[in-house]
Amino acid sequence: MLGGGLGILFKVVTAFTLAHSITLSLAVLNLVSLPTPFIESAIALSVVWVAAENLWRKEVRHRWLLTFGFGLIHGLGFAGILQEMNLATTNLALTLASFNIGVEIGQLCVVTIAFFAVRWLQKYSWALHLRHWVSLGTIAIGSFWFAQRVGLVF
Repeated sequence: MLGGGLGILFKVVTAFTLAHSITLSLAVLNLVSLPTPFIESAIALSVVWVAAENLWRKEVRHRWLLTFGFGLIHGLGFAGILQEMNLATTNLALTLASFNIGVEIGQLCVVTIAFFAVRWLQKYSWALHLRHWVSLGTIAIGSFWFAQRVGLVF
């Protein structure tokens, strides 16, 4: 929601995809493994962090670095889902590459639509307030998800 240009957003999305591709591949190949509750909790906290950043951060030029780190965590979450699907080991590299390319294309499409929607909304005086409320709502949902994952809420 902070924006920057479309090029900056594409860089952020691609950093996320590259990072999750690394950990997803390592986890599916059983080279890396972390407990699911830890991964899910870390994913929830990453959502909270980015939403909170939308409230205070003004500079987004280096967000791709943070997003790369969060992508490493999210890749482990994706891996858990793929491992439950019992993927065939034949053509596993092609399967992983196809999945990651599909995720990248999907993310770029969603980000492009969101970019132009947010740009259109900026012409309204209430747009900044909307951004703050969406960020606060995302913080609340992410915090609840985190609390569920660590057993504070059932």
